[in-house]
Amino acid sequence: MALTDAEIREQTAELEKEQIRLAGDTAMDVTELEGIVAGLIDEAVDYIDLSEAPDRIVANDYFNGRLFGNEEDGRSQVVSRDVRDTIALMMPQIMRTFFGTQRVVEYQPRYPEDVPNSEQASDYVNQVVLGTDNPTSFQTFYSIIKDSLIKRVGIAKVDWERREEVEHEEFTGLDDQALQALLSDPDIEGSSIESYPEPDFVAPDTPPPTEGVSPTGEPQPQPQDMEVPMLHDVVIRRLSVEGSVIFEALPPEEFLIDRRAKSVEDATIVAHRRYLTVSELVSMGYDYDEMLDLAGDADEFDTNSEFLSRHPLGNFADTNEGGEANRKVLYIEAYAKVDFSGSGITSLRRFCCAGNHHQLLHHSPVNDIPFVVFSG
Repeated sequence: MALTDAEIREQTAELEKEQIRLAGDTAMDVTELEGIVAGLIDEAVDYIDLSEAPDRIVANDYFNGRLFGNEEDGRSQVVSRDVRDTIALMMPQIMRTFFGTQRVVEYQPRYPEDVPNSEQASDYVNQVVLGTDNPTSFQTFYSIIKDSLIKRVGIAKVDWERREEVEHEEFTGLDDQALQALLSDPDIEGSSIESYPEPDFVAPDTPPPTEGVSPTGEPQPQPQDMEVPMLHDVVIRRLSVEGSVIFEALPPEEFLIDRRAKSVEDATIVAHRRYLTVSELVSMGYDYDEMLDLAGDADEFDTNSEFLSRHPLGNFADTNEGGEANRKVLYIEAYAKVDFSGSGITSLRRFCCAGNHHQLLHHSPVNDIPFVVFSG
């Protein structure tokens, strides 16, 4: 049976706990760890919202040709749109470089023995970018490159998406063998079975009893009544798990990084902040009541200055009237270097936090950061 995300997280935590115990180290207290991560997130938020966002807002206003606010009555209020015109001329040439051929990227072998591996790597990457798993890849790269030209930074998130799909199927009139074959499927999580005698069953004629003994001297076996076979109506719940490499363009205001970082690789923390509904978080494996306690009344991006610069009508969006399951929760997926195991050496970990106070929901060790920064 396929494991859910929650079960995988639990198994990962147990395995890491055992590894730390075998190494003789002492893991960091969860409360202390949550405080460290929350502090790093708050510092990154202040840096992005107070230092970087104002410059990006100005750049976005230049691109859209908005008024500067110092116009005088009776004087010209024409705003030149040179920035927009220049970027509009550059974008087709840049996009043609990547998407003008059948391959967006091609790996070159360094040695003759590298030829098969380089061809395989090229085929795989192009299948990921141009295949059915990412049907909007052109629009995604267009947004990333456009952000990098306008705001000097475009953010791509590349990750493995694990999708869990639950299907309910109904079967009627199954015999015993068909029922056994159906329930042997490891992907079936639960079932409801209703059994009943086969209504159209007609028993064969029973021969009359025999008398006497067999040639061996044993009593003759007597015919017995045949049991009525059973049929079964079944409703099953089937869990299917699939996965694929996906990439998306992040709005610059959703990307967080510490102010001292020179790149994503040497940053103390990088993170993706966004608002998800309670329903979306429950589908990711989190507890409904816990997410409801962490939910706010609104999406605070509705008052974020950089968000409003891109979406001037964002704060006039319809209020959320979809019930408690549609309430918004601040959800931050952060990657930070901390010494969780107590070995004296920091290592990269993934932290999932929710709520305005960044309550730690889950953390685990990782090898890579799924963000790529395009600088204009």
